[in-house]
Amino acid sequence: MVESSRPAKSPDAVARQLACEIFILGFPLILMDAVRRAHPLAATRFRRLPPGSHELLPGLFDDDPDCLHSCAVMDLSLGPSVLHLPNTHGRYLSVTLVDAVGEAFASFGSRTDDHLVSDAVIAGPRWRGDVRRGCRAFRAPSDMVWVVSRILARSAADHVMVEQLAARQSLSPSLGAPGQPDVEPTRLDLLELTAIRQVAGIEPHLLLYRMQQLIDRAPRAAQDRLDLPIRSRRAMIETQLEPGPRIEEAMSRGFGDAWKAIQAARTAQIAPPSSEWISPDASPAVLTPVSRAALALQRLGAPMREDVLTLRCNADESGRQLTGEERYRILFAANGLPPAHTAWRLTAHGRQASVSCGVIGDHSPLVVGEHGALELLIQRDPPARRLSPNWLRAPPGPFELKLRLYGPTAEALSGGWRMVAVERLGSRGDGRPDGPTRRTLRSRPQRPRDHGRSASWSTSA
Repeated sequence: MVESSRPAKSPDAVARQLACEIFILGFPLILMDAVRRAHPLAATRFRRLPPGSHELLPGLFDDDPDCLHSCAVMDLSLGPSVLHLPNTHGRYLSVTLVDAVGEAFASFGSRTDDHLVSDAVIAGPRWRGDVRRGCRAFRAPSDMVWVVSRILARSAADHVMVEQLAARQSLSPSLGAPGQPDVEPTRLDLLELTAIRQVAGIEPHLLLYRMQQLIDRAPRAAQDRLDLPIRSRRAMIETQLEPGPRIEEAMSRGFGDAWKAIQAARTAQIAPPSSEWISPDASPAVLTPVSRAALALQRLGAPMREDVLTLRCNADESGRQLTGEERYRILFAANGLPPAHTAWRLTAHGRQASVSCGVIGDHSPLVVGEHGALELLIQRDPPARRLSPNWLRAPPGPFELKLRLYGPTAEALSGGWRMVAVERLGSRGDGRPDGPTRRTLRSRPQRPRDHGRSASWSTSA
């Protein structure tokens, strides 16, 4: 009996498949190169990320609506750069340093007591020299570093002041220059993100021309992982087809296939409905090239979990999907508030909505029970007037809750603290408030000013 065999792929199909693999392997480098090209050349000041940036930089979507994002790009090939930070006067500040493959390698700010006037020196992987005494120093794994800054406003009215503070951030190539004085800020211009929008449609010959340069400038670990696989695939493409329209067409189709695969892998990483509060920081047990590319896209711009710990929940205590057609509550026991050194915020995000419907947290004039218990209400319609400060407006349809801990404690990072479940009102008995809740209704409004230091708002060890 003669065994049947599959027909051999055409040269065009082989080139298309190889192009798909090249794009997926090099996607983190391509993405960060687009980030670099989006920034003005020789810029010394930061640029503000415009509204809607989370669509291109998904890691920003996990931040509070009152958080102002700004960023800059460092080129360390000619020597170290000094990052000058302003005094934020107690406001939360976090600066994340991201390498050429989109991986955060260091951070500092309020967590490290650098929210006062401070300088930090960032040096490239091959630089040798001395750093000015008393200045914080970081060794970057690549010459290209993307700096993402977050300053948390105290309220919506505080946004103007926060923007002025963010405009005082700057870069200097000189190691000998002292920190910049706290002068009147300049305008914080918006960053044009056209280059990032064009990632999926990059022309094949431009990508292949740039790819080897990007690999050579990548961190050593990325070079070892990518150099040989990409070189071999490129050589195989050149043996399949002669240079011309056919190879361009095959590779363009391959890039399109890769983009769809990355988007599908990113969608697959979204957690199903669960009553558990989970962190999106967890990586797959096994990293494949496509899952690594999806993670690079999903976490682009995200802070390190030591600075901001984000927890997500999209189902109530019985496992039902959260929806704006129901009413919910979160009931914290006395001394059981989210353990954060600086601040905590809770937001509700619709499945299709790009922004949250509102935010509530320790900056709000919350109504605290007479025994220290705190009840938060999540629903579309306003609750009773006396509990309206504790109300988080829910979006219509399915939604997800996000709790952010700015400066999380060691207990939160280790998993020793567990966020309480979301209770659907009406799911037990006749849906009327129980004893602790009725006592909460008779309480007075309080506003925590210094969470983590005030005895009434501290978290028990």
